[in-house]
Amino acid sequence: MPTLTVATVGSGTSDDPVRPDLPDTAAYAVVARHPDGTVTVEVDDSYLQPARDAATRLTVVDKVKADALTDEQVATIAPLFDPLTAGTQVDTGDVYRWDGTLVEALQPHTVEAWWLDLASLPPSLYKVHRTDDGTGPIEWQPGISVTTEDQVWYDGVLYDVIQAHTTQEGWTPPATPALFTPVEV
Repeated sequence: MPTLTVATVGSGTSDDPVRPDLPDTAAYAVVARHPDGTVTVEVDDSYLQPARDAATRLTVVDKVKADALTDEQVATIAPLFDPLTAGTQVDTGDVYRWDGTLVEALQPHTVEAWWLDLASLPPSLYKVHRTDDGTGPIEWQPGISVTTEDQVWYDGVLYDVIQAHTTQEGWTPPATPALFTPVEV
């Protein structure tokens, strides 16, 4: 049977006002000395994971807002963000997880439950993250940011975006010739 020693690295008591119960340590280590003379060390720093998640959110939020991440990258980091839930009070610029992607709040409001069941969120309230994955034009949908470099499909017709904007319900390509022009094929 191995001899176990538990060691902590750090100064002792936490100064953290949110979690004063956590010791101010970098890690806990369990050192096992086995009868055959080998030594194993297991480190547990799992209590640091919430801080790591928060730091990741802070470092990527500007990239999310600028649509500078691929959909694959967004899918990887989306679980780090709080889900958009009914009753949540949101502020301009807040980023939440919704429908497998991330959304940015465009103005302060309280989330209504019935919005969460829609195919798209109200575009006056949210910018939905999406990227061009390099495979070609995207399917038009409300609530996405498009630039003059984008092309969209709508009802089987390909359109060039001629004015950067955030798409909105009712602002379909055929209904808004000031924003879209059909591509001649």
